[in-house]
Amino acid sequence: MRLKIKNLAVIKDADIQFDGITVIAGENNTGKSTVGKVLFALFHSFYQMEEEVQKRRWVAIAHRVALLINDVDESPDGTFLFGSIRHRLSRYLYESFAGKDSIDEETCLSKIQFFFHQHHYVDEKVFLSLRNEIQQVVHKIYSYSDQEIQNMILTNAFKKIFFEQSNSLIHDVSAEVLLQVKAKNIAVKVLAEKCVESSSMIRLQHDATYIENPFIMDMLDNRVAFSKESLMTSDLKNKLDRQRHGIDTISQRIREEYLHDVVACMQRAICGSFVEKGRILSFHQEGIGGDILVKNLSTGVKAFAILKRLLELYNLNEQDVLILDEPEIHLHPEWQLVYAELIVLLQKTFNLTILLTTHSPYFLEAIEVFSEMHGVKDKTKYYLAHMQGQEATFHDVTDDTSKIYQLLAAPFDKLDELRREKGGC
Repeated sequence: MRLKIKNLAVIKDADIQFDGITVIAGENNTGKSTVGKVLFALFHSFYQMEEEVQKRRWVAIAHRVALLINDVDESPDGTFLFGSIRHRLSRYLYESFAGKDSIDEETCLSKIQFFFHQHHYVDEKVFLSLRNEIQQVVHKIYSYSDQEIQNMILTNAFKKIFFEQSNSLIHDVSAEVLLQVKAKNIAVKVLAEKCVESSSMIRLQHDATYIENPFIMDMLDNRVAFSKESLMTSDLKNKLDRQRHGIDTISQRIREEYLHDVVACMQRAICGSFVEKGRILSFHQEGIGGDILVKNLSTGVKAFAILKRLLELYNLNEQDVLILDEPEIHLHPEWQLVYAELIVLLQKTFNLTILLTTHSPYFLEAIEVFSEMHGVKDKTKYYLAHMQGQEATFHDVTDDTSKIYQLLAAPFDKLDELRREKGGC
């Protein structure tokens, strides 16, 4: 897999290859996290893109039809009626047309009429009086092509991830990204914070998960209020809160066998199980009498707990993409080593594509050591991000990681120099 980025945010040019574990190091504000965000935006958007485009179409139709019905409904519970119609009609249309390539407007309108006849939300005379207006709604939403809806999805994703600053603040040019996955080429062009061009409908089979902050575990306590979430945060929160459906018993057993080494490694830092009482999540740690509220776990334990929870809920699976933004930042050096080995074992077990950024020489060296120890050295790449003027570029230093260590060691060299100047030892 290969990702090319031009003129996006602070990045002037990046050409990053992924074959297992990809590590990006560099100083602050050199675009390291931006690479991960772009990768997440593409996988999150194109994951089951065909289904998502149709879902958006049915949701839009259901929303506007519900508004029309609500406008003529004079009952005191009109608001409830609107919400119920919007939710059930969108689901009904999605399930009715799932797997069908193209649905004409008349078929869609007939389905809507049958839905209201079946559920008796309003008198049939009321529906017939609105039929022409409902037909106009269907026609208007059908006027947007699948490609246009796909571009809307991409626009929304980039806006939510980059908070409407995906375009360069230096050059008035479009941001361009190209993701090559096997035989698939996914190209996206963003101008003035809108996706103006994208590859025709391509469906990615695997999901991406972005982890940047262990405090997301606190969000699983519904009594805690948080400010507006990013798209990565809301996606991860959902994955930590809901189990993936459709996992059969035999697959569960096979997975448990595969995860033996991963679990053994994780237990060196966190040994116990999650306990759910109502909507409150706690953790029962071996050797401790009572259950600990997840929000009261140490920050380091939360870092491991995220991966443990994702695995237990089947939201981290074979060939998925895992993006880790400075995962070592809250970990003691000893636990950095454990976490590094855990990442390597996860990659080897599930054949994951893993992108991680780091500032830690301990963590970096641990990735090098464990990737060689567990036989994935040839699937591990290293990049160094640095600034050229006001823009970031990236260099492949897989064959010479000493360049990264030199950068990370520079502050210590500066301290030694200051000691010598002060006459210290």
